[in-house]
Amino acid sequence: MIQNGTFHSDTTGSFVVAENWAVCDSTESTPEVFVELIKMDESYFSLDSSTFVTMRVREDHTSEHMQTQLIRPMIKDHCYKLSVDLSHTYQGSNTGAFTHPVLFQIWGGLTYCSQDELLFESELINNPEWQRYSFTFHVKQNDYPYLYIAPMWDTIDYSNEVYMGMVMLDNIELLPVREVLPVINHTDIYYRIDPGPELQAV
Repeated sequence: MIQNGTFHSDTTGSFVVAENWAVCDSTESTPEVFVELIKMDESYFSLDSSTFVTMRVREDHTSEHMQTQLIRPMIKDHCYKLSVDLSHTYQGSNTGAFTHPVLFQIWGGLTYCSQDELLFESELINNPEWQRYSFTFHVKQNDYPYLYIAPMWDTIDYSNEVYMGMVMLDNIELLPVREVLPVINHTDIYYRIDPGPELQAV
């Protein structure tokens, strides 16, 4: 249901946005596409050594968001599963560095760059290696032609203030979840009343 879930782009680097994705509410800078990212003298690649995206939050209350128009809308009262590779690699507390982990939010949008229903918010993404996450959610309010994703500060468990943080993401996939009706197990019970007829109850 997502176009360009691997964040392919003919160019990479700062201020480069992946094809079929739009930048939303990012006034300071934009989510960026990289093949290799060098930060704090360390080199980072995606699992498949192809393009991936970085999204950041800042201590001045700004953050980087993205949205894409889905191939077909998410439908009200249906369930979906979003799978994505996520990583937080910068450790330590260097001043001015995006060292803190963040939450990952999934929104449904009715129009371009709108956040109309929060569909899922993850726990803190603090794994130093790439890890595959799968989030299952239920669309409750409307049909949504747009998928909106955003990093978010964890101001409850991690800090009581906004902070500098970042998440890297790749290989995002959205699939409908087939709803299975509950199975009722039927048990045949036989009663025999001698010398009367045999009775069967289901």
